[in-house]
Amino acid sequence: MSETIEIDDTEGLEAGRLDRPALLWDGKCGFCKRALGHIIAQAGDRIRYVSYQSFMPYFPEFREEDLAREIHFVEPDGSVYRGAAAIFRALSMRPQGSYLMGIYRRSAVFAGLSEWGYRRVARNRQFASRVAKFIPGW
Repeated sequence: MSETIEIDDTEGLEAGRLDRPALLWDGKCGFCKRALGHIIAQAGDRIRYVSYQSFMPYFPEFREEDLAREIHFVEPDGSVYRGAAAIFRALSMRPQGSYLMGIYRRSAVFAGLSEWGYRRVARNRQFASRVAKFIPGW
């Protein structure tokens, strides 16, 4: 992808209105920024990537403590996905799509394990960041 994707894109953002889905991430989290790079590489500009810190003035109905705890994927129609579901929904925006959101929706076991894993990483971001340095591609 030759085009640079803005990772804190508030240009043209209007209060209460989204022109495309938005992935809200913690702009102060290095691990989150690194993970975001993997999603951007796959989904490109089909998603607006905005730190929750920059997003909040436009959408005050979102609570900061909720946004700080987990990633959010917000659809233009107002649908909101959180945690692992947000990641799977973002990945479904890839040109080739993703089967993970379908499995998440159909399997309570997969959904539960996915959210459990997401919470473990989210609560231990610094540790996860140190471990990720040893994983090829991270």
